[in-house]
Amino acid sequence: MFMNLSSRKRIIMFLAAFTFFVAVMGFLFIRGRQNVSPANPPAPPQISTYVNQTFPIKVQLTKDDFNFPTSLPLLYKGGSSPITLAEAKEIALKFGFTGEVQELKDIQEGIVYSWSNETAGLSIRPNRKEIKYTVNQALSTSIRKLSEPELIEKAATFLEQKNLLGNDQAKTAFVYYFSTQASGTDELKLTTIDKADYVEVNFSVKASDYKLLTLDPLSSPIGVRLLPDGNITEVDLAKLPEITKGGDLFKIKNYDQFVSTIKEAKIVSLNEGEMLSTDPNANPINSVNVTEVELVYLIDSSSSNYYQPVFLIKGTADIEGIGKYISSYMYLPAITK
Repeated sequence: MFMNLSSRKRIIMFLAAFTFFVAVMGFLFIRGRQNVSPANPPAPPQISTYVNQTFPIKVQLTKDDFNFPTSLPLLYKGGSSPITLAEAKEIALKFGFTGEVQELKDIQEGIVYSWSNETAGLSIRPNRKEIKYTVNQALSTSIRKLSEPELIEKAATFLEQKNLLGNDQAKTAFVYYFSTQASGTDELKLTTIDKADYVEVNFSVKASDYKLLTLDPLSSPIGVRLLPDGNITEVDLAKLPEITKGGDLFKIKNYDQFVSTIKEAKIVSLNEGEMLSTDPNANPINSVNVTEVELVYLIDSSSSNYYQPVFLIKGTADIEGIGKYISSYMYLPAITK
């Protein structure tokens, strides 16, 4: 969810815009809470993809690798209202911005509140309740690299000081490590903690034991980027409404159902979300090998009043003219009748 990775964000912005369009057109009206029950499970989530190809998917998993519950509830979100100008100014003060707010108009998102100074910038999109804070030139101030628990604590403390991380959002934290590319571009690659140039700490909600992810499978709605020494470089956050577990349990696909429906999985990220070419469909995908699967909850549309579980499927894609081991992430609906 970190927008300074321009190519990755172009993909995610496309997916989000497409999903929003679908919502506006009314495809989600049947998904109201009152119409959903174990006897009448929710419609599959709206998962858009920029890859318009058909290709074989090979599952390199056994039943022993498929250790998931047989049923899960939906996560319902309460009512929510836009961030007011007064609230935005209070947030800005906590980030150290004391100057006048600039009110910008975005054709798609309406008003955007913006602050900047010589060291950092802050933008708040009140209708989407999104907050983006970026340090202009973040530099390491220590040669010591923090451990993963220390990085999580550093990120959590920073958000708590800004009143942006409540007790209901601190249950689950997951961390990704990225290295910069030798080419000198803004592209980042997943790596290990000892080789990381940047660290992304994501927080999920306490209402669930599973991650709550966006259309970007590497991001939750609450994310902080740090340098290995713990210096904060960026915050990308969407203020979520109150989230509660539903009372009904919905059946989750077993291994055989997962395998039989794998062709319905949709690619949402290749190469950690980086564009492989200007046209993502120019190079045929020969096959995708599935090596990992995880159960998560998905934010598929701001118009739905609940989040449902999906399978996050990880593996490698064989793409003609590019490579045989390109990282691949797919989503597959997890609920079955």
